[in-house]
Amino acid sequence: MKFSAALLTSVLFAISASAAPASSLEARALSTDVTNFFNSIGGFGVKANVDNQGGSCTSPAAPAGARIPCNCPPSKASFISTVVKNVNAGHVVSGNGAGTPVSFPADRTERLFTFRDTLQGMLCPIVSTEWSKLLPQ
Repeated sequence: MKFSAALLTSVLFAISASAAPASSLEARALSTDVTNFFNSIGGFGVKANVDNQGGSCTSPAAPAGARIPCNCPPSKASFISTVVKNVNAGHVVSGNGAGTPVSFPADRTERLFTFRDTLQGMLCPIVSTEWSKLLPQ
């Protein structure tokens, strides 16, 4: 009995030592949470590179006649990666609004603000998405 208990303890220790560090698990959980929220609000709701005229494009969410950068909105993967990076840093890391505090609490509105701030940090206006109608006016 002592041998099997010692063996079980050794096996459990080896498994736990080889498991991913807590920070990796937290990063994966955050990435999954951000992705799920992104999908729950319908993604960006707008396609990039529509009506490209010299790098200036249109967005159905923009006021009539307003143009946006054609690379907006960014790819889903790039955006989610940037949200995770910003949340882990506790602020927008680069671009417009660098240093703006961000987090990813359970509150829907706060999550939308984090998405907006990250998008602006990626040099894309909110009107390059359908999110402005989701935010409080």
